[in-house]
Amino acid sequence: MEFENHSPSQLRAIIDQAVNGDPQKRSTWSEMLSEAMIGKKYKVLTDLLSHGKGFNDKSKIAFCEAVGVKPVLSMKGIDLIIAQYCKIPLESMLAERKQSQLKSVLATKEKLLTASFSNGPEVIEWVKNLVSNGYVAIKTQNKKSYLVNDTGAGYDLVRTAIKNYAVALTEYTTFTKPSL
Repeated sequence: MEFENHSPSQLRAIIDQAVNGDPQKRSTWSEMLSEAMIGKKYKVLTDLLSHGKGFNDKSKIAFCEAVGVKPVLSMKGIDLIIAQYCKIPLESMLAERKQSQLKSVLATKEKLLTASFSNGPEVIEWVKNLVSNGYVAIKTQNKKSYLVNDTGAGYDLVRTAIKNYAVALTEYTTFTKPSL
């Protein structure tokens, strides 16, 4: 697919017209979006545009107008256009975003766990050791949660904060683990 090329000032005018109704506005939003487009910074573009219909629709329309394609408002559609525009495989772009999201959730759960227990760092190390030794699934039985391995052996996750951290860690580990 061929995309239109514009100068930075033309891009900003297109974006400001679509978003603000004034091509001369020179908003910081148009500067940010145009810089991401010029640099083909797909991570920035997905952060700004990859949302469902109803969120940043004017910016999606501006992006589509700037690259010369029919406006798309869906997350899947805008992801595809961003990937094509930035010349990156869609699957790679989506995998990077998913990994980043999982990493962010893991960091949040780690902070919550550390704040919930005086020995938080020790509990984190305990869960990390279990996961590295093959305990990578969460099983719930009789309102209790267990971190289990493939044989069904497991450890009771006695507190919600520990369970939430274990869930986040196993999801991140499973996603980032290279497939054989």
